[in-house]
Amino acid sequence: MKNVRLAKTQVEPDQVELLGRQLGRTGRLSQKWFDARLAEEGGSLTTWIVLNKIGNEPSQRELAAMLWIEPATLVAQLDRLERDGFVERRRDPGDRRVLRVVITPAGLELRERLHRIALECDGELRSLISTSDQRVLERTLSRLHDHFVASPHHHDGTTNDRKTADDH
Repeated sequence: MKNVRLAKTQVEPDQVELLGRQLGRTGRLSQKWFDARLAEEGGSLTTWIVLNKIGNEPSQRELAAMLWIEPATLVAQLDRLERDGFVERRRDPGDRRVLRVVITPAGLELRERLHRIALECDGELRSLISTSDQRVLERTLSRLHDHFVASPHHHDGTTNDRKTADDH
């Protein structure tokens, strides 16, 4: 069995939880916690992400690229948001084949409520660790993110593995 090097000490793998496992588990738990908090205001993590990406009336295709998902996957989300009155899809006057996604006044209100919850959650998380540890954590997470984005094994879950400005 191969040993794992940890803080200049040889440790058997079953004696320490692997860092990747800790990151994954903590990420899933924090995502569920955040989603539950957003649900208290009638939203979800997916709703918050989509509403935050709608700025200058992107096309469905552009919005899907920003979200790292296939356009067909986005349709179900937009159907729900449109049904609930948070977005509208309008034909582009310059190209009738293109559908533009527009946030409605109700969508703007929901986005603001969800943003407030996001800030509260961020404050709660930050209250758990010192300011200096926050800076270390932010740098470390950024370095890990950059490593995984640059990895030859990186893909975003779509068939064309596109990267967005959020990757850099």
